[in-house]
Amino acid sequence: MVTKYAASSGGSSSGAFTGAGRTLGGAEVPPSAADSVKAKANDAASNITNLDPQVKVLLGFFFAYLAFWWLG
Repeated sequence: MVTKYAASSGGSSSGAFTGAGRTLGGAEVPPSAADSVKAKANDAASNITNLDPQVKVLLGFFFAYLAFWWLG
């Protein structure tokens, strides 16, 4: 069973391990769209967490008011 997935002596494997084949010293991977979206999401999250505490309280009251208005 193990020999089914073992690498051939030619240096390339087939079957179970079909990755990108990058090595530690290989070329750098170009940034993908997912990386840029993730970076923008991290920036937005840091902007929210770095708000002034008084602004956080004001926003909390505002959203609580909206919740009570919607439920009432």
